[in-house]
Amino acid sequence: MKRAMLPIGVSDFGKLIRHKNSEDNHYLFIDKSLFIKDFIDAGDEIALITRPRRFGKTMNLSMLQYFFAKEIDGVPTKGLFDDLKISKYPEIMAYQGQRPVIFLSLKTIRGENFEEAFYRIKEVFRTLFETHDYLLESEKVSEEQKVRIKEFIDLSATQSKYETSLLFLSNLLYRHTGQRVLIFLDEYDTPLHDAFINNYYEKGRSFIASIFHNAFKDNSFLHKALITGILKIAKSSLFSELNNVKVYTTLASPKFAQYFGFTEEETDDYLDRANLPQKAHDLKEMYNGYKIEDYTLYNPFSIVCFIDNAVTYDKKDIEKALKPYWINSGGHGIIRDLVSANIDGLEPGLTKLINKESITTPINEDVIMGSHLRGNEASFWSLLLLAGYLKPINREKDEFDDYLYELVFPNQEIRNSMRNLMLETVSLPIGIHGYTTAIKALINGEVEKFKIFLEDYLRYTPSYFDTTDRYKEQFYHGMLLGMTACLRNLYIIKSNRESGGGRYDISISPKEPSRKGIIIELKAGKEEEDLNKLSKEALQQIESKNYKTEMESQGIKEIIYLGIAFRRNEVAVSSKL
Repeated sequence: MKRAMLPIGVSDFGKLIRHKNSEDNHYLFIDKSLFIKDFIDAGDEIALITRPRRFGKTMNLSMLQYFFAKEIDGVPTKGLFDDLKISKYPEIMAYQGQRPVIFLSLKTIRGENFEEAFYRIKEVFRTLFETHDYLLESEKVSEEQKVRIKEFIDLSATQSKYETSLLFLSNLLYRHTGQRVLIFLDEYDTPLHDAFINNYYEKGRSFIASIFHNAFKDNSFLHKALITGILKIAKSSLFSELNNVKVYTTLASPKFAQYFGFTEEETDDYLDRANLPQKAHDLKEMYNGYKIEDYTLYNPFSIVCFIDNAVTYDKKDIEKALKPYWINSGGHGIIRDLVSANIDGLEPGLTKLINKESITTPINEDVIMGSHLRGNEASFWSLLLLAGYLKPINREKDEFDDYLYELVFPNQEIRNSMRNLMLETVSLPIGIHGYTTAIKALINGEVEKFKIFLEDYLRYTPSYFDTTDRYKEQFYHGMLLGMTACLRNLYIIKSNRESGGGRYDISISPKEPSRKGIIIELKAGKEEEDLNKLSKEALQQIESKNYKTEMESQGIKEIIYLGIAFRRNEVAVSSKL
């Protein structure tokens, strides 16, 4: 009897299909083979498709490689597609095994400096040329060219030769087969993310741009090319002089949408084939929320990992399999870097998103990396959207006829994970233990402990105090909302809402009325003002405006009043229970 396996970590299409057709174990498989037809039918010489991490980009490129190549690693590809949807189109199947293919993934190109990243590139190209080492026996390849092939295999080629490597290999394959080549380049922007984080972006960008220019600009040996990545790096940064690139993003030109990620129908089918109960279908909202054109899409990596765990639990305990799989699978370094660099500017927006509210911002699909990216809020939200951390729910034009997008977190997995990222970033100056101790002190009414935490936190975060007078209270407001966002599972956190005779700053209302509620009023003091007096005024405002009305109507009997006054790295707290 066949045993169904889940393809966790499997990105080689041939391995997936051969296991699918085996007599013993087989992989559960979603048939995306009609992507081949749409790729062939598209008239693009060079296409760039951007999608979030682990949305099937590598698998789809591997599928194209197995379709067009006659053999891979000496094993024929014939017959792999016979039972798939694409087999119903004989005019497309006529292309199977008929083209030389260059398949290259840059997903492993990482390094703390350019030299380390360049060595990783040399290793990747060694594997590429070893895949085509049959060219060493070709009568149509000159001895001089064979020497150069060996230089790539033994890692002795110069940097300039790597810059022309794809053009060189295209030439060799054309000579050997008489056919122009297909180039499939996966995760093209991964090296640039690491280069940005580790401050060698310009050097890394220049090198990758040289490879692209030589491979895709006036390459007479090229038939078609498909490039995938997470971000659309601006043409001025990477694709300069390449006028033949058609770009497909999640916002513009959403062709191919159904082939990256699982559709609603595919997800239901996958859960059924894994023999999971109806309850699993109800829980899948943890991982959906992506919308492109008419397609609701699910994160395939999270769905597969969820199923892998869910089948180990009793039906009644299936909720235990709901975990943040995608966000914990790595690759978030650039997001973490940008949040850390501009937490004071980003915190209010992130807090709104965590609390299931939306933000509205302009979006630029062309990401220009560089030092300006740190501290640029619009660029940050653009990057989050393109990388799959946000989804648009509406857009409208502003007075300049430019679009403003209303954005939310797409699902609970992202919301929980970004909350944890904020927690980590906010707690850096005093450590996770100090942070959790302070939050416990807050909800338990241990005001002095919480005040000590605020003093320590502000003492070690001097960059926070560059805020202009106009925005000081807004800044401290956002800071406290960010700090308390971790309480959302047990408390309802509201900001600037009406209650009694006015609008409170922050309300932390327990979902269980037996717990203590918290009302916070903030003041930002000027240099000459007495902070203790100001905090008492804030406390008096809570009482005089009767802000407790909303909580009392919910049956909450114990309410902590906190009047907090800030000035730069100083804080005063007055309280009443």
